[in-house]
Amino acid sequence: MKLFKKYAAAALACVALLAYGTVETVTYISDLNTTLPASGDSVSEGAQHIRNLKTALKNTFPNITGAVNPTQAELNYSVGVTSAIQTQLDAKATPANLGLHFIASTTTTTATATVTFVTGIDSTYDEYELHIENAVPDTNNVTAWLRTSPDAGATWSSSGTDYDWVLTWSNGTTASVTSSGAGATRIQLSDAAVKSTTAMGGFSAVVRIFDPAGTTFNKRIQWTASAAEGAANSTSAMASGSGAGQHVSTAAINGLQFLFSSGNIAAGAKFKLYGVRKS
Repeated sequence: MKLFKKYAAAALACVALLAYGTVETVTYISDLNTTLPASGDSVSEGAQHIRNLKTALKNTFPNITGAVNPTQAELNYSVGVTSAIQTQLDAKATPANLGLHFIASTTTTTATATVTFVTGIDSTYDEYELHIENAVPDTNNVTAWLRTSPDAGATWSSSGTDYDWVLTWSNGTTASVTSSGAGATRIQLSDAAVKSTTAMGGFSAVVRIFDPAGTTFNKRIQWTASAAEGAANSTSAMASGSGAGQHVSTAAINGLQFLFSSGNIAAGAKFKLYGVRKS
């Protein structure tokens, strides 16, 4: 009888081992077998199946430490994504893919003779924009000027044949078209009547520079501008115009300088430099 009980216990142990063989080995959710446990499996396997579920969930979502709120529809928006989303967004937002890319800015804090940009103008962009906001002269009835540099501001082109330009200007009462003629020491952005009244805002403009790093063409520059020229509420209080010019050289330029024909630029004038995206 004792021998029979011994063999019976061994047989039951073998049956139990065979039964446990139907519990899968699980690391991730994908390892779970939906056909297990089978209907005839031992109830005692239940604990291991529950442990498998916990193991799969914790291994599959190791960084989840709180509630996950997206709906299934929101999560499904990521279908088809084959690389890091932030990396893709960063690539889409590179300077070459944006309309305007901010490069630098400056605001005059005291009266200053010139405002210059001597870094960031290179072959990164084919075009650049200089935005000028409320540049008020401290001397009445002056002209807004622009010059360029071939050596990052070490020198500024200012000889009598360095520039050509043409300007169309109107104050609502009279209009004029002027040009540099045979050549000039600067590009003239306005007529000679910009007022020094602070509240009127002085001179503002958007100036575009084409292919500054190129060496095939002269450096083309064009702009639109407005300026305070008369007393507030007068018929000639404001004037506006547009123009085009060039630095008469195919050499690259990498510096821009704004100034008035005399006097200083008052405190509070804002200047911003942007690169224009490439196609």
